Amino acid sequence: MDGQIQQLVIQFQNSLPQTTERQEAITKIIDKLLRSCKIVRCSPKPLAGVYLDIHQALQQQLHQEIAQNLYEYQLQNLAVEAWINEVRTSALQKVINEAYLQQLALEVQKHQPLTKQWQYAFEALTNTVLLSDKLLHKANFYNDVYEDYYQKYQYR
Repeated sequence: MDGQIQQLVIQFQNSLPQTTERQEAITKIIDKLLRSCKIVRCSPKPLAGVYLDIHQALQQQLHQEIAQNLYEYQLQNLAVEAWINEVRTSALQKVINEAYLQQLALEVQKHQPLTKQWQYAFEALTNTVLLSDKLLHKANFYNDVYEDYYQKYQYR
């Protein structure tokens, strides 16, 4: 994936401002980053509810982050993988908030434990908490989810 993104970065940097080629490069980079994001992974069903809300918010934030950072990004100064992680982390930290975490927690509670829907919701919640790096310390609930995640899924 890094090689593909590196090619897209070069395509972006070599294209003129305000061209469709530049916009296509940004769109493809965002698509690749969202596919690799552990929060809203591909679901058997189309995204809906809180998953769709998070996906769309991340998509918008990634567009802003990438549009700003690609002008300054130098391939030789920072590895593509490090740049990807930096952009993704920044976008996640700006998008994820208490309301999203509460909505994800409610999704987990809607489903019977260990069903596919429950596992999807649980993974989305725990990955959101871990990747956003914001709210682990805020409430016992999030600490409990964090601990539960590590106890059940750390050694799969």
